[in-house]
Amino acid sequence: MGKRAGRTMKTGRYLLIAVVVSIMACFLAAILFLLYHYGFMGFWWFMFACDLLIPATMIMAGRMMWKHCPRDINGMVGYRTSRSMKNADTWKFANEYCGKLWWKLGWILTIPSIAVQLFSYGKSTETVGIVGGILCTVQTVILVIAIFPTELALKRSFTETGERR
Repeated sequence: MGKRAGRTMKTGRYLLIAVVVSIMACFLAAILFLLYHYGFMGFWWFMFACDLLIPATMIMAGRMMWKHCPRDINGMVGYRTSRSMKNADTWKFANEYCGKLWWKLGWILTIPSIAVQLFSYGKSTETVGIVGGILCTVQTVILVIAIFPTELALKRSFTETGERR
C-alpha cells in the first residue's frame, strides 16, 4: 500500500469517527431535551454539552489540521486565507501552526468551560441559558482570534510572494 493510500484510509477513518460522534451528539441532544421536558435538569445538561462542542471541535479539527494537513490547496478544507494559499509551503505551515494553536486552546478552554457551567448548576433556566450563551460567545471569539497569531507567524516566516525568509 502506497503512502497516499494509507493517508486516505487514515483520513477516512477520522471522518468516520467524526460522523459517529456527530450522530451520538444528536442522540444525546434528543435525550437531554426529553429530560428537560420532563424536568430533570435537562436544559443544564443540554447547555453543558453544547458549551463543550466548541472546545471539542477545536481539539479534533486542530489535530486534523496539525497532523493531517490537506495535501492540496483548496477552498473547502483547511486554514484558508490569501496568505496561506500562496503555495504548498505556506499552506502546510499555516495549517500546522493553526492546528497546533487550536489543539492547545481547545484543551485550555475545556476546564474553564466545565467550571463555568458547574457554577450555573441548579440555577434557573434563564440563568443557565445566559451563562451558556456568554460562554459560547467567548469560546467563538477565542476560536476566531487564533487567526491573528497564525497570520503573524506567516508574515514573519514568509515574504509577500510566499518564499521562506
